[in-house]
Amino acid sequence: MITLYNQYSVSNNYVGSDWNYEKTTKYIFKIDCEYIEAGYFIHYLKDTTDMREKKQVIELPSSYGCMMKCGFCASSQISHIRSLTAEEIYDIFLYIYNHNHLQNKTNILVSMMGIGDLYFTINNVEKVLKKINNKNKNIIFSISSCCWTQTMLKKVEILNTVIQFRTIQITYITHHLQKIQNIIQYYKIITYNADSIIQMIYHSTIPYFKINYILIEGINDSDEDFLTFITKFKDVKDKITVRISKINPTRASIKNGLTGSSIDRMEEFEKLLSRAGYKTYLFYSCNDDNMNCGQLVTEKLIQ
Repeated sequence: MITLYNQYSVSNNYVGSDWNYEKTTKYIFKIDCEYIEAGYFIHYLKDTTDMREKKQVIELPSSYGCMMKCGFCASSQISHIRSLTAEEIYDIFLYIYNHNHLQNKTNILVSMMGIGDLYFTINNVEKVLKKINNKNKNIIFSISSCCWTQTMLKKVEILNTVIQFRTIQITYITHHLQKIQNIIQYYKIITYNADSIIQMIYHSTIPYFKINYILIEGINDSDEDFLTFITKFKDVKDKITVRISKINPTRASIKNGLTGSSIDRMEEFEKLLSRAGYKTYLFYSCNDDNMNCGQLVTEKLIQ
């Protein structure tokens, strides 16, 4: 049985695409000895005289811990790993939806970008998204994975005819196999090939994808890295938007010696992509409140 253990709220400025200010609430649910974290965000476009609400976001987990074991993600430190059931994910959604009285809202996004990767949990995620969509036709959805396969993509292509996706995201670190295997442990088990991802994008019936390029100092922020990405993805540049993201500090990132590239370097990459005809934008939090991408407010509870 899912029970609410605690919740934490903050506000923070961001650099992003269509919003720059977020009111964040992290909900901590307890299932037996597991602390499951989910998020509720209100995004605003803020300037000196006005603050306009853009959307309400419910961010859901799909597992406790994650087998992908990304070296910068707080969830990689969780030793006990299991996929959440479709019922557990839906119960978390329902609690946040009702608690924030979203029944009369029209700008709601449900994001499956919490703990867990679609590679392992797509079957349960598919059930949850269909159930939410059947009862809430005004909701749109976002999904992401570090490891897309043709089978996964076919499932999403079928889903895309039934529900409305705002974002279908592909995580990108580097084309260098040894580097990526050192950062994402699961890539030592499966075959990773950036070229196959490009071919999937090229042939997919889905019109647009987002590439989440996580910029890491000394790993994928050299001139050669930038040029290689621009060259490799040129045949699909009209089907992608490149989000240049900065990693946030976690116990895992510190342990593994991974730090985000400088803002100046992010901006340089953005300019190179724009000149090459790519749609691109920067994404990062202006302050470290421990509630950003890859972070867990429950990190001190993790054994």
